[in-house]
Amino acid sequence: MGRTEETEEGRRQHYLHTDIVIEALGLDRNSKVLDVGCGMGVFSIPFAAVAKSVKAVDDSEKMIEYLSDRLEEEGIENITLVLGEFQDLSKEVFTHVFISHILHEMENFEQFREKLLELTSPGSRVGIFEWKRKRADYGPEYQERLSPEDVMGVVGSSFTLERYEELSEPFYLVVLKRI
Repeated sequence: MGRTEETEEGRRQHYLHTDIVIEALGLDRNSKVLDVGCGMGVFSIPFAAVAKSVKAVDDSEKMIEYLSDRLEEEGIENITLVLGEFQDLSKEVFTHVFISHILHEMENFEQFREKLLELTSPGSRVGIFEWKRKRADYGPEYQERLSPEDVMGVVGSSFTLERYEELSEPFYLVVLKRI
């Protein structure tokens, strides 16, 4: 087992397949990434190691404070933290948008789609990391979970499916490209 995998963070990154997500999104040194639902930075920090900049957004003050302390400890300077909701972000265009475990919680899919269009431009990639639509004793209720087809319906015809990945048992990744 590698050194990173020996830590709790490393186990989480391995379980959530951050390496596959980075490769699937096509992140590189020119990438300007928006990480929506960043939590403790499980994706934000690996994204920052590859990308030019990362804007990490979460509506939990506790998560933003935790991540802020971590960034300071680790000397990571290319992540900007935002406490708030996706829908409230000011207009800014990103090459990549990553939405982790929160699309199923959105109350207004039309408003979500409009904001996504505002934050992307033709060629931008969007990664949506969600719970598989399966019954389980953990995670969101079955009726709240979205299938990949549901996700395509939410984002609308301005995006094409570029890639679908079955990840660990409860999760999948959809990568879309803005037309």
